[in-house]
Amino acid sequence: MRFLNLRLTLLILSSLLFFELSGHCQGRQYARRLLYVAAPGIRDYLEYGGHGILIFDINENHEFVRRFPSAGVDEKGKPLNVKGICASTRTGLLYVSTTRTLECFDLISDKLLWETPYEGGCDRMAISPNGEVIYLPSLEGPHWHVVDAETGDILRKIVLNSGAHNTVIAPEGKFAYLAGLKSPILRVADIRKHSVVREIGPFGNFVRPFTVNGDETLCYVNVNELLGSASKRDRLNGMVARVMELRSRRMRKKYGSRTPRISACTFSTIP
Repeated sequence: MRFLNLRLTLLILSSLLFFELSGHCQGRQYARRLLYVAAPGIRDYLEYGGHGILIFDINENHEFVRRFPSAGVDEKGKPLNVKGICASTRTGLLYVSTTRTLECFDLISDKLLWETPYEGGCDRMAISPNGEVIYLPSLEGPHWHVVDAETGDILRKIVLNSGAHNTVIAPEGKFAYLAGLKSPILRVADIRKHSVVREIGPFGNFVRPFTVNGDETLCYVNVNELLGSASKRDRLNGMVARVMELRSRRMRKKYGSRTPRISACTFSTIP
C-alpha cells in the first residue's frame, strides 16, 4: 500500500502522535486517523504497553491496529524510556527520542532507518514543518542539538544552561521555542540562524510543559508551583498584564491550596 499524501494533524503529549493518513489504494480513496504511541512512556515501565510503537485507529473507537519494534536499549538490552516523538509530513519519517538516543523510522515500512546517541542524552524534541531539522534538547542538560533530520548529523549546538527539556517549533517554521526546567525564561531561536534571538519571561517559576498557538500570539505555559493560573503578557513589552485563577470549586475542595492550575501568556511574534 502506498499513500499519496501524508498529513500530520496534531501532536499530543510526549509519547503520543496523531496522524491523518490519506491517499489512494487500489483506485479507492483512503483515509485513516491514527494514533501513534511510543512506549515505554512512563519511565522504563514495560507494564504500560511494553516496548515499541503502537498504532490505534481513532475512527474505530481507538481500535488497536498493529505495533512495530523500536530500538533504544541500554547495554544489557533493557529498553530506555521514551522522552519525545515527532514526525514529518513531507518526508514520511517518524522520530522517537529516548534518554540516550534519537531513532528515525519510515512511516510506510515501519523500518528503523537509523539510531544515533547524543552527548548529554535526549529529551522532548520538535521538528521543523519542512522536515529538515530537529531541535533536540539534552536530557535536562545545558544544551540543545540542532540535528539534520535526514541523517541525524549535528548542525549546531545551542548552550543555554537552563536544564533543556521541552521544545516547540511554530507552524510557520521560523522559530523554535526552547524551555528548560531549571529556568523561568522561555527562549526563542531563529531556525534560519540556529541561534536565540529573544527571551520571554521571566515567569513566576521554572517553565515546564508549554505550547504555542498557530499564529504565534499566545503561549500556554505550565510553571512549578503555579500550575493553572493564566498570565497574560503585553504584546509590546512582554510584561505580565494580569493573572486569572482557573480553579474550579470541586478542585479546590479536593486539592485545597495544591489545586492544579495552568498559566497562559500572550506575546508578540518576532519580525
